[in-house]
Amino acid sequence: MTTPFCLGHPSHTLLPEESICRICGALAAHTVIGVYEVQKLLGTGKSGYAYLAQHQRSGQPVALKLFPPQAAQTELWEAARREVRIATSLRHPSILSVFSCNTWSPEQKMSSSGIQDRYQTLSNMYLLTLCQYIPGSLKHFVTYLQQAENQRALREHGTSVKALLLHVLQQIGSAVQAAHARGIVHGALLPGNILFTSYERAWVADFGLGRLQPPPAPYLPPELYAAAQASQQGNFQAYWNMANPASDQYMFAVLCQQLFSQTLHSTDYEPFLPVLNRAMHLKPERRYPALSLLVQDLLTLSTQASGIRPAQSPRPAPGNQGNQKNYPLTPPASLPPVNPRGPAGNSGSGGPRSSGVTPLPAFASGPLTPALPATPLTPTMSLTAEDWEKRGDKLFTMHDYEEALKAYHRAVEVNWNNAHTWLALGDTYFALERHKEALMAYEQAMYLNPNDAQIWLNRGAILDVLGRHQEALDCYERADQLQSA
Repeated sequence: MTTPFCLGHPSHTLLPEESICRICGALAAHTVIGVYEVQKLLGTGKSGYAYLAQHQRSGQPVALKLFPPQAAQTELWEAARREVRIATSLRHPSILSVFSCNTWSPEQKMSSSGIQDRYQTLSNMYLLTLCQYIPGSLKHFVTYLQQAENQRALREHGTSVKALLLHVLQQIGSAVQAAHARGIVHGALLPGNILFTSYERAWVADFGLGRLQPPPAPYLPPELYAAAQASQQGNFQAYWNMANPASDQYMFAVLCQQLFSQTLHSTDYEPFLPVLNRAMHLKPERRYPALSLLVQDLLTLSTQASGIRPAQSPRPAPGNQGNQKNYPLTPPASLPPVNPRGPAGNSGSGGPRSSGVTPLPAFASGPLTPALPATPLTPTMSLTAEDWEKRGDKLFTMHDYEEALKAYHRAVEVNWNNAHTWLALGDTYFALERHKEALMAYEQAMYLNPNDAQIWLNRGAILDVLGRHQEALDCYERADQLQSA
């Protein structure tokens, strides 16, 4: 008899009757759940584990996600299951299909028809989802775009990295907007939830499930910081209730900013920064009324900058999703090459289409979405981020912390990507004894510049105030390492 072993890292042997490892919580290899056999671990996250599983008869691969028991979180599972069903019923071409979302226990006897939907003891009950398996990740997509030969092939094909990026972002934005229209908030628009079947075909995963856990910085919007803190203390309902379309918009804008900075020259994406800064405004009411307007402005700016109309995502007829042509995406070394001979189309012999970029209808561009009326925080005068930061520094030295806070907020609004400004913002919150906001600002600064000893020192100080002394000691130790390097 073969000795069972778990799929965690590092893998280790299990007792014959164990299907879930008591040490790391990973499933045993070849565990059978319903009609699916677990093959390998795909990844881990704050919520649980994701596995590749295979239908025992047809061989169909699926992604299996397992959310471990948490008494506070199980109360939300029924609400999450309802949202999963609604999101799947939209049949949107960029929303990942979920086949099943039910509760499961390792001792539960499974029927050949699937997972039984019945509750046992909550201490041993898991939330288990089966969804369409998509092999490509956002990391694969970015790596593909960063390769010079692929950039050259795209140019020869009559398109560009920027146009392809906007095409993909339009798909993601369309999926999220469609969910918002049905009252569903994603809550975790992270790189791990963006998947690809080809370099021009994106999917958004975890609708209905993303809100079970807050995202990390820099994706966490400022207005949800208190709710994220509450979830760390076991109150998951707080984040579930407070996540909203404006917070999804903030995460989407952060995702856009990271994609642009990783794949485009600064001169190519700088025109987009005012749009992204508006979408990442610290005050939710100052963001776009809807995410679709943010996408519209990105596309309009691209048209104005290049004179080339961005591609529009194809929208198949309802019910025909399964008939779409998708070019498979595997790790970068074996991604399908762009057809160097010209636009994709007939091969000349009546054969199948080549794997080049599909020509898509032009997008009707228009004027930018009008800005919201100016407020005292956002005066109509045009100042640079450096101007606002200098004004904040002067006000801070005068101990006018409230006005300094407004100036630093404006500096961040103009240029979100400056770690020194976030550090100053954190110091101001600290001076006002708004400790949770100070920690949020320091963490944003640390994300932007993880090698600044002063940021680590200040973060340690605020953690000490909040009573998180061991974390504070870790920060001080890291600061010492950076100062002595």
